[in-house]
Amino acid sequence: MHYRYIVVFDKENAATSKEARKFVYNYLENDKDFNSQADWAVIGGRWSGILTKIKLNQEKLKQFEKEFEKIYGFWTNKDNSETRRHTQAKELFKKYFEEYKDEPLYFRNTYLDLGYEDDAQIIDEELYEKLIKKLTKEKDPESYLDIEDEKLDKEQMIGRWCAVVDYHN
Repeated sequence: MHYRYIVVFDKENAATSKEARKFVYNYLENDKDFNSQADWAVIGGRWSGILTKIKLNQEKLKQFEKEFEKIYGFWTNKDNSETRRHTQAKELFKKYFEEYKDEPLYFRNTYLDLGYEDDAQIIDEELYEKLIKKLTKEKDPESYLDIEDEKLDKEQMIGRWCAVVDYHN
């Protein structure tokens, strides 16, 4: 089964998203407790882009998904490859989110060890409220939150790195 694992750590451990993703990847590779539970893990994976998606206008996101499903369908097969769907999603996404210039959030390669640029982000007010706060209060059986210091309050969490991990056991 796949699990979403959110790792929160001090900003001093990384200066860029790439360094942050490498830090988390190496941390997990060397963590005996984690390795006893997981048979493999990647940064992002099936949850690649989630840190960005939760910050977007959710109504527009639903409209995009509804229109994409109607026009193209989310399914893939030999005639509708992930690459083709990725391109189609990128084009339609521009209609709803003109300002968005980064890697499309749909049909990403879910097997990249270090994921994508936005799979590690600095926690800001919005990310804290929409993800971190929720995960600290609710127990989602498919999501885990790993914080260097569990006693941190909101002000101490903001400004730290957050990375999303897909792991399987």
